[in-house]
Amino acid sequence: MKKLQEFLEVCEEHAHLSPAEVAEKLNISPSYYSLMKHGRKYLTEEFAEKLINLFDIPEDMRYKFYFYIFVSSQHIKISNKTEVFNNIINLIKKDLNIE
Repeated sequence: MKKLQEFLEVCEEHAHLSPAEVAEKLNISPSYYSLMKHGRKYLTEEFAEKLINLFDIPEDMRYKFYFYIFVSSQHIKISNKTEVFNNIINLIKKDLNIE
């Protein structure tokens, strides 16, 4: 999904990190990061949280990030779209300290 890709590229640039460096910090291969970045692999809740921490994404931008994750998940085959949506809701609740 182009929006998620663009968002992550801005984050990379702001953090002065190459995609390969981001992948290394996430302990994944550069090719796997590229697939996630381009919406060919679903960005899991775990990796979303790692990216938020790595890029120090401000709270007011996190919801846009979650939205991009959800939209990008619409273009790949995953077994349970409800699970994707629930993971995003859980991330938002965590940010807002809602149980």
